[in-house]
Amino acid sequence: MNAPLVSVVIPSYNYGRYIQAAVDSVLTQDYPNLEVVVSDNASKDDTLQVLVAYAGDPRVRVHVNPRNIGLTPNINNGITLARGEFVTMLSADDFLLPGHTTRLVELAQAHPHAALVYGNAYFAEETGVPHSLRNVYGQVAAGYAGGRNEFAWLFMTCYMCLPTILFRKAVLERYGLFDATLDIASDWEICMRLAHGGEQFAYTPVPVAAVRQHAAQRSAAAYTHSGDELRESLEIGERYATPENAPRYRGFEHRMRLLVGDRLARLRETNPDLAVELEPRGQAFAQRLDQMRAQRSPISEPRVSVIVTSSGRIVSLRRALGSLLAQSYANWEAIVVQDAGADVETFLRMLPSASRVRFARTYDRFGPASAHETGCILASGDLVAFLDEDDEFEPAHLESLVTVIRDGRSAASAATRLVCDEYFYSTLYARPIAHSDEALPDRPTLRDLEVAACMPLGCVLFSRELLDDTMVFRGRYGVLAEWEMMLRTLGPSNWATSGVRTFVEHVAVGLSRQELAAAFGTYPKALRTVYDAHPPCDDGVAEARRAHAASLESVFARDPASFVTPADLVGLYAHLAGRSVVAVSA
Repeated sequence: MNAPLVSVVIPSYNYGRYIQAAVDSVLTQDYPNLEVVVSDNASKDDTLQVLVAYAGDPRVRVHVNPRNIGLTPNINNGITLARGEFVTMLSADDFLLPGHTTRLVELAQAHPHAALVYGNAYFAEETGVPHSLRNVYGQVAAGYAGGRNEFAWLFMTCYMCLPTILFRKAVLERYGLFDATLDIASDWEICMRLAHGGEQFAYTPVPVAAVRQHAAQRSAAAYTHSGDELRESLEIGERYATPENAPRYRGFEHRMRLLVGDRLARLRETNPDLAVELEPRGQAFAQRLDQMRAQRSPISEPRVSVIVTSSGRIVSLRRALGSLLAQSYANWEAIVVQDAGADVETFLRMLPSASRVRFARTYDRFGPASAHETGCILASGDLVAFLDEDDEFEPAHLESLVTVIRDGRSAASAATRLVCDEYFYSTLYARPIAHSDEALPDRPTLRDLEVAACMPLGCVLFSRELLDDTMVFRGRYGVLAEWEMMLRTLGPSNWATSGVRTFVEHVAVGLSRQELAAAFGTYPKALRTVYDAHPPCDDGVAEARRAHAASLESVFARDPASFVTPADLVGLYAHLAGRSVVAVSA
């Protein structure tokens, strides 16, 4: 690996008890070409005495400000002194983990288009022992490189942790240094500024730094109580939420509005007088978002992000992606999110669709709901569709659903064909041996949906805005999380069906070969949980629910291994879709 110089800037002030650990965490990296730039803000403790120990090390340079110039100007001072091609910032009370610099430089070199690369971090006790993994809203459990709408996501919060970010210094020189008018949020603003400039980022979910938590630091509670959390959030929002930027955060306005509201609510609890002072400014920002949302014009050729979930079955994945290439609607991208199995990234690069497919792999198997959520965060389209690697779209699928949405809906669904496949594991080949157009309804109604999981997630095309309003998936509903999300999302005013069977759901012959078999024992409980969370709209739906639950008792009393023929499977899926229940009258 080529080893360009990396400068680690350590702004310090009265952290003599921690700074040795910070400097040593840099000098003990396995990366061969590092320098440490300490910019001290006129510390009054023993910081400078501790730093004397490094006087003979040419990798360490110490600059002392004649007076305390503030946190952000001190960071900028260190960046100015840095000589490296890459720069990272490390607070004097935090420390890098082994492999930090090698991992991030390799990521930056693998993706030269990325203006910055970043990783995850641990939160650590004052002793330096990690106690939890950083998990901030907007952060994902999968690595990615480019393609994400960072500008829109960063409107809500900074999901990047400063000591995990490796900046290209030339990029900072081009865009300017950290905004000295901001205190805590200056790192957030510089990332926002780069994203506003169209720069792309790359991410690894591996922890590369530790953020120490201790009494002397400015806590999150103090940041909220002072009003600075809300004030700096509004400053950044007001700066970038302009009419000319509106197309770039289209579909995210509701979530941005909610998060500003959450910060205002926290301030009301800790400092009600200050909340009263800042509330008009928060309301004005919310009104600005509402106005821009109301004034947007329709998009003639909306971009569709298709989130493809994979567990490494390349035969099925190739078929699914092949169905995307055959679409009559051309304006689409695919994000393959893999959460299990042998890595398919190299396989994807060899496909004809490689230029239109992005890849993300989670660092553990979190399940379909988490994979879908990850895909939604990474998707940059105006519309979002979901495709499991076992399923496929007919050529007219996207075009027919986009047409429905163009007619004024926020979601559109297609009818589903159920196909039973025989798998030959010695050759990894799947052969369709039966299909049914009867297992799932062709034009399900909202009342049908209230009773049973009568359509798969993959048959629905959602607007970005609709998913934003819904906050997407809730994994606590287990095998029925997708259905529960649709119950929250789809309504008579925003959803219409095409009535055409353009979605194909493939199931392996023999239920024991399907993921559904593992959920067999939990399905009735999950059904009751969804029913409890979504009370019936009237007595007719309530009675249909009772009938549906009763009809499933005999189904789930059977051994999953007894569902072995296509007829068995078609009957099972028809039961799950509520086809055995008398239709609910409107």
